Amino acid sequence: MTLQTIQQKLEQKKGARNQILRDLKISQEGIKSIEKEISYSEKSASIIAVVAKATQNELSYRIAEPVSLALQAVYGENAYQMSADFSITGKGTTECALRYKRGDNIINPLDAAGGGTIDIASFALRIGSWSLTQPRSRNTIILDEPFKFVSRDKMELAGAMLKETSKQLGLQIIFISHIAELIEAADKVLEVLIKNRISSVKEYN
Repeated sequence: MTLQTIQQKLEQKKGARNQILRDLKISQEGIKSIEKEISYSEKSASIIAVVAKATQNELSYRIAEPVSLALQAVYGENAYQMSADFSITGKGTTECALRYKRGDNIINPLDAAGGGTIDIASFALRIGSWSLTQPRSRNTIILDEPFKFVSRDKMELAGAMLKETSKQLGLQIIFISHIAELIEAADKVLEVLIKNRISSVKEYN
């Protein structure tokens, strides 16, 4: 092997070494870039988690508070309170579990609570959903036989709660009912009578 051949191989080795160094530098720069992206992603995920938690807390309050207040208005201080608990499912979606609370006792409303409290809660949830909608629909809600499972001794309180809700939210509530105690809460009553298949309407203020 001649000296010239050795020099050529040495130059080839140097060239290969330099190429490896350049590739190494590019890889190191790529690693730094990826590390920055990971850092940004982790920070973004942390911010998103904080915002999501704050949003869930706000939604929990906006959903549960109207129901708790409505139940208290009808059933008194010892009424159930509503809780709205958010959780992430295995599919990555968010679910909200609505439960009744009284002290340390937590129950599923559909399993253990009476129909009257379900009626009141359903009404309050509808009002809460309306208030959260953006943009809101027209401020009119129509109800068909609301509170039909509320006991008669609580019906006057249910009517007062209905009227106060309408007043506080500037919300027109139109409802159909045959229950005298509930009808008495209305500002205007339209009685529909049918005789010989002909309907007539009487208005009461």
